[in-house]
Amino acid sequence: MRRKFKEHKYKLYDLRARKTIGVFDLLDKKGIFPIILEYLDSKRFLNTPLEERIQNIVIMPYSGCMVQGKEVFEDDILKFHTVVGRVMFEDGSFVFKGENDPSVQLCLRHMLLESCEHLGNFYEHQGILKKYTQEDVLK
Repeated sequence: MRRKFKEHKYKLYDLRARKTIGVFDLLDKKGIFPIILEYLDSKRFLNTPLEERIQNIVIMPYSGCMVQGKEVFEDDILKFHTVVGRVMFEDGSFVFKGENDPSVQLCLRHMLLESCEHLGNFYEHQGILKKYTQEDVLK
């Protein structure tokens, strides 16, 4: 019997350029680190020290879950019923932490993902979390 290996995908995000670099699988022949180095050695970073270039790259692991046909990575923003929160990796598992209701902290694997809405990524849509937490304060 063949064993199916867990997907080891990672999403790379450039904080400085404010864009997703891409999604990469660790099991690819090339690997993720040569891809990062190749990106950091591109012409756009010629006058930037290597330490600063590296500090602007965020590596977000894939949770193994899908919501609305989209892969869910660490730092993605989900809406679960009335709770809006962020996906985090803590204590060896992916958890959904409510931003507008901090008492909500659920293991992503045990949630009814059909009841979730994928709102985006924290780095690309930080205003989403602020919007939902402000709406709740106004109620």
